[in-house]
Amino acid sequence: MGQPKGHVRLLFVLLCSGFIALQKFETSGDSKPETCPVPFAANETISVFVFCFDRLLAVKRLMEQLGDQILLPGMPFYHLYVVQDYDPMGRTTWKSVRAYVGGLGKAVPIHSHMRVTPVLHMQHMGLRETMLYTWLPADVSSGAIFLEDDIVVSPLLFYAAARFTAWYRRLARDLQRGLL
Repeated sequence: MGQPKGHVRLLFVLLCSGFIALQKFETSGDSKPETCPVPFAANETISVFVFCFDRLLAVKRLMEQLGDQILLPGMPFYHLYVVQDYDPMGRTTWKSVRAYVGGLGKAVPIHSHMRVTPVLHMQHMGLRETMLYTWLPADVSSGAIFLEDDIVVSPLLFYAAARFTAWYRRLARDLQRGLL
């Protein structure tokens, strides 16, 4: 297998830099900034997809962690789509997640800067197909975050994603201008 192309390598470096910066920020004891360090359009929305199936405690924990995100003035609005695949066997564990996810759209918002929409599939697709089917970017500047329900996220996840998005956009702009 050959070396990755330059832009893939650079994207990987930026991603690693973002996580290192996030880790340093979390462990430094510094207070959080008052506003987002990078400007976003006033109406910008980032789609966040949470994929779940039959782990009720895991999806509840993740939704609580997403509700605890540190969102600063100037950051984009986040639209959470909680996606559950269909279980043709209709197991009890799946049904309990189905009831919870179905109620999320009617529940009190988990955060003032987020909207939650349940997406309940009516036929079994499997995780790969569900992910591929779920999101089609509106244009080249569209962004999305994909999460599975069995992960733990930092309260700075969206902050780090906003920083990473800004770095990537600056890089793309500079490449277009021939500055790099």
